[in-house]
Amino acid sequence: MNRPTQFAALCVATALFISGCASAAESPTGLAPTTDSGSNQTDVAFAQMMIPHHADAIAISEALLESEGVRDEVAELAHNIIKSQRSENVAMAEWLTAQDAAVPNDAPVVDASTEDIAALTPGEREDAFLAAMISHHEHGVMMADNAAAKGGSDFMVELEREMSAAQSEEIATMQSWLDS
Repeated sequence: MNRPTQFAALCVATALFISGCASAAESPTGLAPTTDSGSNQTDVAFAQMMIPHHADAIAISEALLESEGVRDEVAELAHNIIKSQRSENVAMAEWLTAQDAAVPNDAPVVDASTEDIAALTPGEREDAFLAAMISHHEHGVMMADNAAAKGGSDFMVELEREMSAAQSEEIATMQSWLDS
């Protein structure tokens, strides 16, 4: 297996593994993450699974940005992923705290080694990043859509819908870059 494929496979496997486990930032939804009487176990489980899922996307993006030769548009996407998913993690952690629910550790599970990434050519590096992030986002969209359909918290359902829409747009952009 070549290095780009190994990197992409590692990222995808980590994302699938995580998903199988049942400073204050502004809330992405604009809603306050307060105690929510309509919340249910779907809302709590989603937030508890999505925080580490986001941490992996952040780690993968940061590893890419530590390497040289990344095209400006790919670097901008990686920066946007880091910013939006950190903000969403803060919002979900605050919401979980308000529900008296456990807040998971947001340490990434994925081992996005900068040495492995640096061994790739810039084109291989970007392709591996895009392929891994597409798969990661597809799984995130599936999780968000499922939770939005079954959740009871207005705050969480709105956040889940926003995540799904944003990541769906990013998937389309990344796929167009891989196809060109």
